[in-house]
Amino acid sequence: MSHTIADSDADICKVIGGIPLFSGLAEGKIRMLAGVCSVERYTIGKPVISAGMPPDSLYVIISGRVRSLYKEGSNGVVQTLRLLGAGELFGWVALMRRQPTEIVTASEETLCLKIPLSSLSMVINELPLLYDLLFSKTDPSEICALLETLFSKDPRVEARIGESGFSGIRDLSLHLYPSAVVVDTGFSRVIPQKKLQWFVSRSDDPAYPPGSEYRPSSGELAGSFSLRLVGLDLSCLKESAVEVKPIVAEPLRGEPLAGIASSERPQGEPVREQPREEFSCQTEEEQVSGRSKGFYFCKGRGVVEETTACFQMFGKHMNVPVKKDLIQSIIGNQYARNGQISLQDCGGVGVVLGLKAQVVSFSEEAMLRLKVPALIGWEKSFAVLYKVTAKEVTLAVPSASGIKVLAVKEFWEKWDRRGEALVLDAREDTPEKKFGFDWFAPSIKKYRNVLGEVMIASFFTQIMTLVNPLLFMVIIDQVIVKNSYSTLHVLGTFMLIIAILQAVLNSLRTYLFVDTTNRIDVALGAEVIDHLLRLPLRFFEKRPVGELSSRIGELEHIRQFLTGTALGVVLDAVFSFVYVVVLFAFSWKLAVMALSVVPVIGLITFLLSPVIRKQLREKAVKHSLTNAYLIEVLSGIQTVKSQNIELRARWNWQEKYASYVKEGFKPVVSGTIANSANSFLSQASGLIVIWAGAALVLNNELTLGQLIAFRIIAGYITSPVMRLAQLWQNFQETGMSLERLADIVDTPQEGGKDQLAQIPLPLVKGEIFCENVSFRFRDNSPMVLKNVTVTIPEAAFVGIVGESGSGKSTFAKLIQRLYRLEEGRIFIDHYDIAKVELNSLRSQIGIVPQDPMLFNVSVKENIALTNPDATDADIIRAARIAEAHDFIMALPTGYNTPVGEKGSSLSGGQRQRIAIARTILQNPGLIILDEATSALDSDTESRLTANLITAFRGKTVLFITHRLNSVKAASLILCFHDGCIDEAGTHDDLMGRKGRYYSLFQKQSFSIPVMEGSLG
Repeated sequence: MSHTIADSDADICKVIGGIPLFSGLAEGKIRMLAGVCSVERYTIGKPVISAGMPPDSLYVIISGRVRSLYKEGSNGVVQTLRLLGAGELFGWVALMRRQPTEIVTASEETLCLKIPLSSLSMVINELPLLYDLLFSKTDPSEICALLETLFSKDPRVEARIGESGFSGIRDLSLHLYPSAVVVDTGFSRVIPQKKLQWFVSRSDDPAYPPGSEYRPSSGELAGSFSLRLVGLDLSCLKESAVEVKPIVAEPLRGEPLAGIASSERPQGEPVREQPREEFSCQTEEEQVSGRSKGFYFCKGRGVVEETTACFQMFGKHMNVPVKKDLIQSIIGNQYARNGQISLQDCGGVGVVLGLKAQVVSFSEEAMLRLKVPALIGWEKSFAVLYKVTAKEVTLAVPSASGIKVLAVKEFWEKWDRRGEALVLDAREDTPEKKFGFDWFAPSIKKYRNVLGEVMIASFFTQIMTLVNPLLFMVIIDQVIVKNSYSTLHVLGTFMLIIAILQAVLNSLRTYLFVDTTNRIDVALGAEVIDHLLRLPLRFFEKRPVGELSSRIGELEHIRQFLTGTALGVVLDAVFSFVYVVVLFAFSWKLAVMALSVVPVIGLITFLLSPVIRKQLREKAVKHSLTNAYLIEVLSGIQTVKSQNIELRARWNWQEKYASYVKEGFKPVVSGTIANSANSFLSQASGLIVIWAGAALVLNNELTLGQLIAFRIIAGYITSPVMRLAQLWQNFQETGMSLERLADIVDTPQEGGKDQLAQIPLPLVKGEIFCENVSFRFRDNSPMVLKNVTVTIPEAAFVGIVGESGSGKSTFAKLIQRLYRLEEGRIFIDHYDIAKVELNSLRSQIGIVPQDPMLFNVSVKENIALTNPDATDADIIRAARIAEAHDFIMALPTGYNTPVGEKGSSLSGGQRQRIAIARTILQNPGLIILDEATSALDSDTESRLTANLITAFRGKTVLFITHRLNSVKAASLILCFHDGCIDEAGTHDDLMGRKGRYYSLFQKQSFSIPVMEGSLG
């Protein structure tokens, strides 16, 4: 079940000292704990705490993750409550309740510190953080146990919970968990004054058994018994959904004790998301039949714009990102070629958006069964059918003024293209529009205190900036005129102090700001990369590496805008208002003249912004193409050199780069025109101030000091206005960055939203069953695999052969869930792989592809990649089985020899053998070798195959190869042809049938000696 990996007390002392919850514990107590604790290793899927296991230990996760589970009912399905990671605790709920509560399994290879209950009691009083957790916090597993008792006598529990919008006790528990409150007599007896229902979780009093309701008569827990209460806000349930009957009606009485801390939601706990309003369409709110019906509506003019508007409405309604320019371009090109747009053409646009598209025909009688929203032809364009009832039809016509509600009879009379509609539906991998400025809000909110300090420092800096011109005014009008040296020195000293304070504040502000933004960069970058690495394989197949790299780089632009530019704009906006008030206090006439250029600057910015945005989009596309081509050339530099096409590659890159530079020049020109015009207007404003101000001074309406102060403060206004103009251009660039990065963030991860909630695949034994499996790479492409049904027994060595393009490698990739099946199911050990956690599946499958990836580290590190704790003896053993030991020892420094980038210093056969050794060391339950020996000579391949059969005896091996001699000893051979399994059996069986396998074997047997003779 587990393995103890830290045997010495010194090792365990280091582990305990590194746990934050145990910080501050005396060294003697740490040594005492080390003597009784152990560090346990749990492999994936292994139970740590089984159902019904009595509480005896507290567990602290050192590395890895565990899964807290809930089994609803005696024969219910096991469901995931939440994942716990490094530094988090489990097992404590059962300790506090004094009865089995938690079910915990390892979600990945995990190290845990196991602390016996008897030892924990000796140090708990010296650990305030741990004490607070145990006595004032709850856990979803505890809430599940209480709700299960509460609803145990209710035969309609599932229906009643469902009526309130919850799928079951698990879903309800996760909803209640963030607001739950704990009162434990080991910590406090004060009951918070909240509208909660209290349930007994632990009790020494037989009058209050666990699971019963406790109705306090006051704000204190009475009596001297030990009690643990959990307060739940059940207002989310309908009145009919829960019927709570207290087991006892009379509370006990006793003495009060001191205060209690409420439960908080831990970081990372899922909450119910609210729909986000990020789209530019307007929402029509109309009163229909006395009820408010909200539908999204977008206007359009002309066939192309109206069709695009329909897809915008679809996108908003289905929460799917829609790039208006892309959709409009596709529809416009189609209209230009054919002079019309059909529903089938619109279906193609739906596929581009990642949706399933189907054109359906229906009659008036069957219209109620039509899935809405749907796209229908309307007059000379299209409309979105939002809702259909027996009496009326609700639709959005882009050419009209809003949402139309027609009687069914009137609708069929007006519908000139009746009977057909395009139904769009979301797929598992359909992008969801969730990325926007609010995606950054949690990270910025996390550092709101520091950013607030930056704002305060900036505020005082601006105040000091305002003081300077006012002091200049005083010096000119009062000091110089009155020849007052003493006042001059005082004011000069005061200005010097202000200058020093400004410098100090600016330094502190810069330090805080840079440090905080760096932290935000790291956190957001890690989140984007984590999301990127969890995207489906198809996502990467559609996009060049260089393009993805440039899209990730947009994150810095967005962060810089939000935390830098936007912050400055807020301050500019606030102080511009203050400066305007000061200017009007000096002279309203001069203030009006100075501010007259501001509307003109705003108009120029407004007119040029759409042009600049379009130019920036073109620039980004060209940059991605250039970057992608350069990475492609560098990745294939060996081919470039061997084919002598360096010059052609350089010409192609130069052409793409020149196109990028050309597109990049356009927004520079547009921005320069705008900035030059704005700069001229700013200078004109300054000229007006001096010209008109001098006249006012001559007329004694203004003093010279006031004019100089006015000119300085007017500059403080025009500069922010100029920055505001630049801000709009920055906003356009940031919008482009958001659009490009959204392509990554909006794409769903593999397995969909509920992936982490799936059960882990237990330890693989190796039986594989494929049931009517069909697959194709694109919706309109032919099937690559067709109705494949096969059973591969446990511990079989399976040879998979066939001609190129017959579906062998695709079949292997489907077993790994690298692609989503078109039809059918795949089972491993009777578990549908589509319904288990992806990580638990792939971690138990060892893959060696035809062109394996090696990293630029030593041979030893490459072999131990999946098992870094492996001993040298294990690494050498794996290399010997892979027939790699001899050539490794011939390298300059043996196992410590660097292999170069992607293994460039090794031959293809050497790279393959190192990759096979890596898989052998991993020791997975299921092994897939996909043309993994294609670069080896026949003798080495034969020896390697024999070694693998011996080493993996008792495990299932799928050996894909074109060399039929290599799989003669296989217990099962699958011969693929045209996406189907044409033949299956042993070598002797297939040779006896004299079918396709026999033909392939005979061809290879005949060709091998001819090749050897020619080579001799």
